[in-house]
Amino acid sequence: MKRIEYFAVITSLFKFKTITDEQGNEFVLFAQSNYDFVENIKDRTDFEAYENHVHLIDNIKKNELNKLIPIARDLGQTMFLRIS
Repeated sequence: MKRIEYFAVITSLFKFKTITDEQGNEFVLFAQSNYDFVENIKDRTDFEAYENHVHLIDNIKKNELNKLIPIARDLGQTMFLRIS
């Protein structure tokens, strides 16, 4: 992934939209999701988790993991504080 793509992905993590199903249940999805309306969702949590997951990096080397853990923690806290 190129640097500009990383920035685009990271900034998109803070943009959400709400959609509904035929029964009026709300789902919170990333703004770039292709869904505007859903039908027949059996497991709401599973659907939201699948639609809202993002891979920021792949192929992490063992020697990178210890450096990545505090970065991931900071990103998670930032996202949580932004949403709260």
